[in-house]
Amino acid sequence: MDELKKKYNGLLKRYRNAEKWIDDPARTNEEIEKHYGNFVKVIGDLNICIKELKSSGVEMGTKEILEGFELV
Repeated sequence: MDELKKKYNGLLKRYRNAEKWIDDPARTNEEIEKHYGNFVKVIGDLNICIKELKSSGVEMGTKEILEGFELV
């Protein structure tokens, strides 16, 4: 279970980094379009992880979905 939570946290970090990269005014539309498919894939992977976690009985509130899990 912890491995799935770690995976989710990693994907969430990738999402946040991509979001910052896309929002950077220095980015051209061409650059964004080039990497847009990867961004969409990360979003899809996050959704799959959420479904897997919930089906495994993990409670996920808004805090966990937006900020990830606190792991020891």
